[in-house]
Amino acid sequence: DRTPITPMKDEEYWHGTLPEKHVLEGIAKGTALVRPEEGGGGGGHGAAGRGPFGQLTLMGLLQMIRLGEKLREELSHSTTTTESSTGINDKSPHPGHLKLFTPSEPLHPRRVSVMSTDFPRTIQSVQALLTGFFPDIDDFASTTNGEGDAPIISIDVRNTNSYLIPDPQPRQSPHQLVLEQKLSNRPHLLEREEQLKEVAKRITNQLEDYLGHGADGISFGIGEEKTTADDGKYS
Repeated sequence: DRTPITPMKDEEYWHGTLPEKHVLEGIAKGTALVRPEEGGGGGGHGAAGRGPFGQLTLMGLLQMIRLGEKLREELSHSTTTTESSTGINDKSPHPGHLKLFTPSEPLHPRRVSVMSTDFPRTIQSVQALLTGFFPDIDDFASTTNGEGDAPIISIDVRNTNSYLIPDPQPRQSPHQLVLEQKLSNRPHLLEREEQLKEVAKRITNQLEDYLGHGADGISFGIGEEKTTADDGKYS
């Protein structure tokens, strides 16, 4: 769950849905971001959001922690089932289902590699998932080579906005824009767009009273380069 990417007028309300600083610091324990040497972050894409918009909510954070817990449950050794020496659960409903957390060789966080787009909400999402997946990550950190609270899981965000997002800004090459334009101009898509145009106009205009400052400047996806229509409300 995240807040709207498009700025809304009730900004205070959306601020109230975000996790507090100490919660974000808690899920970040045991992780470290790997950024390009020249520095910089992923704020240039229209989908990144700004202020409280386009951010992971507290509900979303809890959802990701629970997802991590469920994944751990799925991949954990169970004493009620038999297991081969390879870690494959012989009685799993999914043949060949590999268990990563076994008594003989539990999965160590240092064996995990993570990549994420460089948006705060996606980074926080994976940190929350890892919190559920490795609930004892603090114990791993404090007992690993005497390094204390040294991070043990790296989250690589280097240039990921260029190849993990289908519509990077700017595009990786002019050929991508040409291809997008060619595909979006196929007859059946143009026909469907025309059919939905009036509905889109009405919805856009109805939402106008709820949109906040800067909403008109949010644009991403195929067709983001289109100019605004004559009425100035729908492109």
